[in-house]
Amino acid sequence: MNLIFQVLFCVIPISLLLIGCGVIDFKYHYFAFHRYWFINAYIALFALTPILNAAVERFTNKEFKTVLIIFYVIALADYLFGIEGIEIRRGASVLWFMFLYLLGRYVRANQPSCSKKVLILIILISCLCNALVLTEQQTDYVNPFILIQSVSTLLLFNQFKISSKFINTVAISITMVYLVNLHPALWDLEQQWLLSLYEKFSVPLFLLYTVLSCVAIFVFAIVYDKLRLFVWNILTRKAH
Repeated sequence: MNLIFQVLFCVIPISLLLIGCGVIDFKYHYFAFHRYWFINAYIALFALTPILNAAVERFTNKEFKTVLIIFYVIALADYLFGIEGIEIRRGASVLWFMFLYLLGRYVRANQPSCSKKVLILIILISCLCNALVLTEQQTDYVNPFILIQSVSTLLLFNQFKISSKFINTVAISITMVYLVNLHPALWDLEQQWLLSLYEKFSVPLFLLYTVLSCVAIFVFAIVYDKLRLFVWNILTRKAH
């Protein structure tokens, strides 16, 4: 419920504020959630998690690994050849989320032993390999190089012990950064803003102002989520 409230708190108040101030005209899709495929897939995964857990508990380690390999081979076939009937959608689907969840459980249960230097080297090599694959598919989530980077990054950060209160404060609100950046109305405004910067300034200034804009959006999203948390805490206290 907290996640759903977070989405609603992002979409509805911001859209109403922009419309009320005359920044944008009223459009129904400004109140829709069509851009938030990640949230939709995550909620579906959350509902399926008990079934996945029950299935995994019946697997031996060898069977678990075999299931993961078969799943990824099927996903990779769809990624490379676009086979009809396999709804992986380049990784933007609940089926891919199911695979990632199962892969995460497998990695956690087996904990491959790699040093930080080796993991960093694997990440750099996979990034280089991915950069050499000059196709529109190089950013797909099913891309094997991106999958290697993701797993290696997870294993790398598992070796760090971070107890910073500031980092934890920011991390708890990081989902709002995603929501704000893909907000139906703000998305259009961001594109127009960046285009205007590109047309008015030289490349160095354009890059500078783009970075500053990204930082400003990030800070706004974090602060806005603190307001959302304040409202959520009041509502949950009254509910109890």
